[in-house]
Amino acid sequence: MTRISLFMLSVSVFVSVFGESFGELASKLTIYEDSLQMSLDSVIVADYSAEAENYFTDMLTGCDWTKRYVAVRVLSKIEDKKNLAELLAEKRVDPAYSFRIFENDSNDFFTDYPKPLKEHQLVPFARMASKRGWEGDFDEIRRIAESKENADYVAVQILDCISFMAEKNPGLLLKLDARFFTGLFKRENQAVNDNAVMLLSKMPDSSAEIVLDPKNSIEERILLVRLFASKLDFGKVKEADSFYEGILPNQRLMLDFEIGKYLSLFPESLLSAAADGDSLANVRKIATDIKGELNGE
Repeated sequence: MTRISLFMLSVSVFVSVFGESFGELASKLTIYEDSLQMSLDSVIVADYSAEAENYFTDMLTGCDWTKRYVAVRVLSKIEDKKNLAELLAEKRVDPAYSFRIFENDSNDFFTDYPKPLKEHQLVPFARMASKRGWEGDFDEIRRIAESKENADYVAVQILDCISFMAEKNPGLLLKLDARFFTGLFKRENQAVNDNAVMLLSKMPDSSAEIVLDPKNSIEERILLVRLFASKLDFGKVKEADSFYEGILPNQRLMLDFEIGKYLSLFPESLLSAAADGDSLANVRKIATDIKGELNGE
């Protein structure tokens, strides 16, 4: 679309919404987030903030999910949310919606909600809390991840929030101990494992040694290989090769796959060294195959 076309579209949108009443504007809102909807949102928030707060908080207590979606979108754009927070609590709006409304807010915060949280409220709370980065929130998010009562999909998304907070404040990682990670790995869920390994890769090396022991099981050996890959730790080839000791044929296939993914991350010089080494027979074969694929052999 040309600049002229974009300009004309902007003008037409402005003309179509300028001077209309709040009710007329609100009736045009839909779940589709196109340029017209964004313009309608902006006009409503700028010119009818008080009306919008009352109207859309009422909408959040209704049964129509499309209207609730629109209400969250519009209310989240209000800059001063102090009165809005009081309205949400007063009307007993489900905190799951309130958390989403305040998710990206840096001025006002939504703190008046009943505890304990229900399962469908956990992820919206964690996303809001991870954005504002309060240390007390981190403790609550950690407890959600640790709870065995919460579904695996909740644990996965909570771990994403923990990683987000830790990127901004690495010191928070000190609040995670071996028991935290052990509990996650006991879920035996692939997605949970992947996120837990990614988080563990940001911890000191000694943490991994406490949590994962290759002598325990093939599963822990595989998790260690994934950890090496997550940390891009290319100095663990010898240790990875030792994981083949005492495993069954079907376990070898799983370990081959994980070590293959690990070796595929190696720079060419290190991959060649692994392929040419005499002492690491298992790794050498996989590295040779990967090198051959890269060279089109």
